[in-house]
Amino acid sequence: MDRVKKSAERVDEVMMRVILVGVGERGAGYLHALRDQSEGLDAQLVGVVQPRQDASVELMQQLQQAKIPLASSLSEAFHEMGMQADAVVLASPLQHHFEQCYEALSHGCHVLCEKPLASDYVQALTLEKLSMEKGLQLAVAYQHCYSKALRSLKQDVLQGRYGKPISMRALSLTGRSDLYYQRNRWAGRFYDEEGRCIMDGVLHNEASHSLQSLLYLLGDDGLDSAADVETVRGEWCRAHAIQSYDTAVVSVRTAQCPSVLMAATHNWAGRDTHRYRYVWEHGYAEGDWSQDPRLIVHSEDGIIDYGDCACPPREELQIFLDCLRSGQPVPCSVHSAKAEVAVCTGMYLSAGWIRTLPEHELQLVRGAAHTPDEGGVFP
Repeated sequence: MDRVKKSAERVDEVMMRVILVGVGERGAGYLHALRDQSEGLDAQLVGVVQPRQDASVELMQQLQQAKIPLASSLSEAFHEMGMQADAVVLASPLQHHFEQCYEALSHGCHVLCEKPLASDYVQALTLEKLSMEKGLQLAVAYQHCYSKALRSLKQDVLQGRYGKPISMRALSLTGRSDLYYQRNRWAGRFYDEEGRCIMDGVLHNEASHSLQSLLYLLGDDGLDSAADVETVRGEWCRAHAIQSYDTAVVSVRTAQCPSVLMAATHNWAGRDTHRYRYVWEHGYAEGDWSQDPRLIVHSEDGIIDYGDCACPPREELQIFLDCLRSGQPVPCSVHSAKAEVAVCTGMYLSAGWIRTLPEHELQLVRGAAHTPDEGGVFP
């Protein structure tokens, strides 16, 4: 924790100057908050980075009317357009996270990066080293880690309220059709068309929230810490016609807990399920993030309701900016977020060839309720 505090330089300006990179999906939430000057945010959007061929006419008109510059790359924003900023918010595709975080930090900007932090563990370590050398904060937007609920539970765990961890389990069951993987040019791929490393897959993307939450709770070196990963064994397969995997199981041994297990799939035919069960010597927490965002622990003291773990982009951004103003460490920095990257990288190294499931082994529920194909008619 002390190491993280020393790296956090206070930004004295009340009105924070922010560059937003990427305006699709999660980026749209950041754009709305910054452009409309949400109450209490105290931030000025000084520029938007989005490849011009991907920018809609409506977006370009809105930015022009608001007199907000649009750049096609972060390099163009800094070096050709001369944008000056205190922080960069990254909501770009995964394969750009490393190079854009590196460029923003090198230019003297704090960074809030959408999850996951990087494609592989070497990239994560490189960014951690650079942020420390520059004395800048690099935060990763794992929403549960920004919630008061999860951080309060983490504080109680650190103080020994529930004893030592015994086992940590998470299960992510989601149904995604082929359209999910066709929505962009990088989903379900290991490398993009330019050769950049992506390593996209169900565990390192959609299910990474669940994976990071359990690793975060195992960290025993202060609030901004996560598990020390020792060994990883993984298995994976795919039913969709993609490069990477849509189903995975990973077993992790950490310095803090000998039994960590995570399973995730995109081939589920029922309601989306994100279950978890965390067991300590004197208590346990279990639930389903997709059904109830509250974090509840059953202990020898009774039932403790820590509250709602949901945290939308606007709140994450507010917390991030407030930490910069006060000089306090961000809730989920590269220091703790690198644990998720370590596990996913370990799975890539241990799992071997990806088995493609033959059609006769698939249990297809076409057109059934609560599936991506609900109501569809098929030959």
